[in-house]
This record gives sequence, structure tokens and C-alpha cells, in this order.
Amino acid sequence: MKNLVLVPHLSAQSRYLTVATDSYSVGRLAAEHLLSLGLRHLVALPFTEHDAFTEMSAGFGQAVKEAAAALVPSPPGIHDTARCIAWTAELPTPCGVLSQRDKGAMYVIEWAGAAGRRDRA
Repeated sequence: MKNLVLVPHLSAQSRYLTVATDSYSVGRLAAEHLLSLGLRHLVALPFTEHDAFTEMSAGFGQAVKEAAAALVPSPPGIHDTARCIAWTAELPTPCGVLSQRDKGAMYVIEWAGAAGRRDRA
């Protein structure tokens, strides 16, 4: 068994070592990956208002902008299933989707099926 060191997430003002995710860079890398697949329409889905996703979305959007690709607006009322299905029906294809959590990606697949769209998850 490997040695395991648990480091709590502490504020930047802490005198202790902090190991944290660079969410902005994660978003950039996600966009760069989707762009490398030839996708020119991308969307970041805000299933959370957590600061980490805000930073991730900013990095994602910046990479999309730099690549002169299209950043598709997220659906209005992310928790309104009927509106999200209608939004999914209108998405340009193919479209790359960023979701911070797996559950968000599962919702998109469900919406696509309900909208009569074929998924390639």
C-alpha cells in the first residue's frame, strides 16, 4: 500500500501547504481537448455556482474564444427539464459539452434522448 497524505483544502492565507485544483487550467484543457476532436461548437453547463466551476468556465470560454470557435449559451433555467430538452433540440451538431460533474453529463444525454437527438457519450 502506498503512503497517503491527506491535505485539507485551506484558504490561501493559511500558513499550511495547500493542494488545490487549478480550475481555470482544467477548463482550458477541456476546451482544447474538445477542439482537438474537431468540435467547433462548445458549451459549459452551470449545474453549480461553485467558484471552481466559475473559474473552469472562464478558462473554457477563453480557450474557445482563442480558437475562434463558437461558445454556445447554456440553457435557460438549468433545472427546468422541459426548457433544457427544448434547448438540447436546438444545439448545433456536433457540440462539445463541459459539465463539472458526471451527473450533469448524464442529464445532457437524457435531454438529448428526449429531444430525439442521438448521443455519442
